[in-house]
Amino acid sequence: MKRKASAGWSVLEMMVVMIFIGILVSVAITRFMQGSIKAKEALLRSELTNVRLSIALYELINGKFPESLAELEEKEYMKSYSDGKTKINVDGEYVENTVVIKGDYLKATAVDSSGTPLDPFGMKYSYNKDNGKIKCLTKGYEGW
Repeated sequence: MKRKASAGWSVLEMMVVMIFIGILVSVAITRFMQGSIKAKEALLRSELTNVRLSIALYELINGKFPESLAELEEKEYMKSYSDGKTKINVDGEYVENTVVIKGDYLKATAVDSSGTPLDPFGMKYSYNKDNGKIKCLTKGYEGW
């Protein structure tokens, strides 16, 4: 007797292929998420440097540190605008019409409704007006 050629895939072959595809997708998603976090970390470093330079410039010109980070915007050490489209993830929710700072000292930094800059993870910065120190409040980045 002659054996008939298989016309399709068996269930076992399909399961092996699906498991293989699942593993590839999970690896790709993990790599993407790691890349996203690395990009936010780089942006956080840059923003902290820019905010610290802006505070130092304010102190140099005025002889004292600003009372708040919002004062930097009020005194035009940074300028904000709202493009009506910008959204930022704040505490797990996307806030529409977020104000974004644009200017010579800070670039593309989101701020909340009171004008306080937010970090790339959507958290407010901690600012000490007595010594002009700024820190990130996002868990895992407090010492930056």
